Amino acid sequence: MNLQTIERAASGMEYTEKSLANTAINSQEGIDLTKYWRIIRYNKWNIIGIGGLFAVLAVIAMIKSTPIYRSTGSILIDAQQSKILMMNDAYEMQTLTEQYFRTQIELLKSRDLIRKVIEKLDLADNPEFNKPKEKNLLRAKLTALLPAVFENKDEKNQQNDIDYSKYSKEEGLISDFQSRLAVNPRKLTQVLDISFEASDPLLASDIVNILGETYIQTRQAGRTNDTRMAAEWLADRMQSLKEKLNLSESKLQNYLEKEHLVDLEGVLTLTKGEIEGNTRRLSDARITRMEAEALYKKIQSLGDSIYKNTEVVPEIFADPVIIGLKQKEITLSQKLSELSQRYGSGHDDIIATKSELESIEQELKKHIASTINGIKNHYEIALAKEKSVASEVNTNKDQVQDIGSKQTQLRELQREVDSNRNLYEMFFNRYKEATETASLSDNAIRFVDRADHPLVPVKPKKKLIVIISFMIGLVFGVILAVLRDYLNSTIKSPAEIEEKLGAALLGIVPFHKVKKADTDKISDIGKMAQVFPKSQFAESIRTIRTGLILSALDSPHNVWLITSSLSGEGKSSICMNLAISLSQLDNGKVLLIDADLRRPTLMKRFATLPEGSFGLAHVLSKTAEIDECIHNIGPNIDLIPAGLIPPNPLELLGSQMFINLLQELEKRYTMVLIDSPPINSVSDSNLLAQYVRSVIYVVRAEHTQVATIRQGLKHLRKFGAPMAGIILNQLDVEKGHGYYGTNYYYNYYQSSNYSEEKS
Repeated sequence: MNLQTIERAASGMEYTEKSLANTAINSQEGIDLTKYWRIIRYNKWNIIGIGGLFAVLAVIAMIKSTPIYRSTGSILIDAQQSKILMMNDAYEMQTLTEQYFRTQIELLKSRDLIRKVIEKLDLADNPEFNKPKEKNLLRAKLTALLPAVFENKDEKNQQNDIDYSKYSKEEGLISDFQSRLAVNPRKLTQVLDISFEASDPLLASDIVNILGETYIQTRQAGRTNDTRMAAEWLADRMQSLKEKLNLSESKLQNYLEKEHLVDLEGVLTLTKGEIEGNTRRLSDARITRMEAEALYKKIQSLGDSIYKNTEVVPEIFADPVIIGLKQKEITLSQKLSELSQRYGSGHDDIIATKSELESIEQELKKHIASTINGIKNHYEIALAKEKSVASEVNTNKDQVQDIGSKQTQLRELQREVDSNRNLYEMFFNRYKEATETASLSDNAIRFVDRADHPLVPVKPKKKLIVIISFMIGLVFGVILAVLRDYLNSTIKSPAEIEEKLGAALLGIVPFHKVKKADTDKISDIGKMAQVFPKSQFAESIRTIRTGLILSALDSPHNVWLITSSLSGEGKSSICMNLAISLSQLDNGKVLLIDADLRRPTLMKRFATLPEGSFGLAHVLSKTAEIDECIHNIGPNIDLIPAGLIPPNPLELLGSQMFINLLQELEKRYTMVLIDSPPINSVSDSNLLAQYVRSVIYVVRAEHTQVATIRQGLKHLRKFGAPMAGIILNQLDVEKGHGYYGTNYYYNYYQSSNYSEEKS
């Protein structure tokens, strides 16, 4: 393997890793809703067909089903009139609410009331309610077919059925009746609608009317009994309430007489006034006592020094007598001082003055002591007065508490009397109402509209069932279409080329369906682009041709290899049509080489070549010259067929002779196309891919599995084969109408191709 091959292999491995990485990223993207919409569009007729099938089955089922009629009647329930007749209301003392109507609905659907209707109409023998169950029908058929299997079992169970047959039949009949019955209140009214469904419209209306009448009769019959029981209960209750009232009144009277209570309110008011006055007096007395106590304690704290320092106590110092004595004492003291300076201590004037001064001091002390004693007496009087007033206040409080206790007891006795009297009067009034209305007719519950015979069945709802069945069928069809698409692991769209394969898309070749009128124009699809040049098929070949020419502008190499994963993918047809299209260009000379030396096909598809013509195998085995192997098959187009099938095709294709041959042919022709064997069948294409400019890989739409295609691409990339891209062949764009995003430009030609051809 040369250096160029190694470089190609390295680049191929790198490309493979990038492609796989891109594929992984694409697979992690979110749900593509447009993809599912395209699936639905692609399979729309199948989906609609499944929906139609479901609708047809629904129609067949409805034809075989029995029509059901619904009859409805209305009754009025006046709760305000009903309350005086209800025993329950006599002692609960509450008006009927929404719960009352719910109760009446349950009564209308009660088993006891239904049982009465069944007996009146003899529904037990009515075919409407006496139909055999489907389970029993199936069992009967199986017993007839296989008596040996089911007969003994029936005989064993027969005994058990005898004991409970009547009970089971009655319960089943009531349950069937309840399942057909509906009782619904009208909003913001006191009217109940009673509906019943049956296959017989006359029976349905009769059941509604009989049910309403039976309900009214049952209510009327129970009314008298309820009223009688209520009156008896009220009478007994009134007797006990009367005794209780008399006893409470007696207790109240005895208490008034025992406590001599006449006007508790007046006494209580007077006592409260005394408390307020004494409280004010107590406050004044307490202030006076506190002032006297403070003065007295101050004098006590001074002790004997008070006689010399009377000025510290203003109440003593302000006494006029003490003031006069103080002045005399001061005067005599001054006089004694002057005499002492003038005379000796034994002088008569000094002795007389001292005697007079001592007399004044004694009198002053005596008067101060008298004043202190007066202050003490004032303090003691204030203290005694405070205690006296406080005692009066406490006495008043005790009186108020005593009166309050008596008042509380009196009120309690009075409340008991009032409560017993009110309760007695209430029961007495209810007793009068019950006895006076006993003979009145009960119009609280009556028919508003009786049930008429229904003319139109309510079941089955044919239009609705057909529509729903059709919609279910559509959903089922969509699920099947999505599931089918999910399980289909082929390439169905151009988008999946890059998404699933990680490869570039070179072009799309649509599926071309040849009309019967055109079958004589073409014998080989390999010449389709030449025979129908204005078709979608030819346009797609020209598009691929343009891509190849543009990609070859910057390269001197003009050899292309065309291969596929498996046989039958249209590889050779693409090769032939592409060669013919390239030959139609100006100065274009194309060579087509059939390199499939194992199962060659190109020579057979060109009828102008004689059998046994020289080909590629002859050149490589050196049994013929190159010019002898080149055959002209059309304007500007030559063919080198495979020739004889050699025993060693791989060795011939890998020889230097083949490389030299390609180099020579590149000089002679503007474009060389090599038709090679399928890549997954033999390894010839892997070898040939190393000698060409690029490889064109053909994939047939909705045919080859993705895993198979990946395997083929992996082989090519492993050997470093340069990839031009993938051609998606035989894509039915006309059927898909853009399925998976393949609108491209084909719709533009779709409406004009055949009109131009016909013209």
